[in-house]
Amino acid sequence: MAQGQPKRLHNSIRKFALGSALAPPWLQRKGEGVDSHSEFRRAVGLRRISRAAAGLSIGVGGLVFLGWLFHLPQLKSIYPAWPALKANSAVCFILSGLAWWWLEPAARGVKARRAGRVAAGVVAGIAALTLGEYLFDWNSGLDEFVFPDPGLGSAAAHPGRIPPNAALCFLALGVALLARGSTTGGANQRLWIKSLAATVAMVGILSVLGHAFDVGESYQWRGFSPIPIHGAALFVVLGLGIYAGSLQLEEWTWALEKRVLIAIVAGLSVLGCVSALVFRNMVLVSELFPLL
Repeated sequence: MAQGQPKRLHNSIRKFALGSALAPPWLQRKGEGVDSHSEFRRAVGLRRISRAAAGLSIGVGGLVFLGWLFHLPQLKSIYPAWPALKANSAVCFILSGLAWWWLEPAARGVKARRAGRVAAGVVAGIAALTLGEYLFDWNSGLDEFVFPDPGLGSAAAHPGRIPPNAALCFLALGVALLARGSTTGGANQRLWIKSLAATVAMVGILSVLGHAFDVGESYQWRGFSPIPIHGAALFVVLGLGIYAGSLQLEEWTWALEKRVLIAIVAGLSVLGCVSALVFRNMVLVSELFPLL
């Protein structure tokens, strides 16, 4: 490798990967070269994963929004008999993806970062107001502000309202995105972002497993609207994408966090399967022995 090539490679990584307050220490140090291309490939790979997750959130959210706009049930839900993704949820998914793109320190300007913080604040605000509606049993008018909702099935009591477990996820996403937009922080900031993103991914994984094993308690709180399966999948994708985009890229840290992430996913999968079997057995026992 030529003498000036490591320095040029280092500068390209600084510009292309993360940068600013969220950049790992080895990208922030000036005047040091990069020993190999592995750091560059890892930085680019994680960046692509996070951007793809944000793009998928924008795309699916946009399709659902078009479904509400043009009254197309097939876009609001994957299958006609399945619950539809609420219009406010679609808006939050779109804004979450846009905020993650706009808050990329190395690729965006001041105006884009300001727009990203506004988008993240709107997501957090919608989620907080929705949770307030559930807590204080009032209707702020937000639920059907964008589109009217017929409110069929379990959603009849609160038409158009984001499910409470989904609202918690959006609140976590909004706070994580606001933390990403902050110019102060460092390791503690990344830790908060990753913790919130992992929480969102966990809720999404449990909801997807609940749909797969027909365990309603894992994706629907009693008496409230459920998280649709495509909404749960978006929480998984967006949570893991934000987690990937916030990883420190030192080799030993990535190896450790990779094991932790694999353990989390495996543990949640086992937990979901065990929960499904327990609930199924409880239903079977109650049917066989109705007097117990």
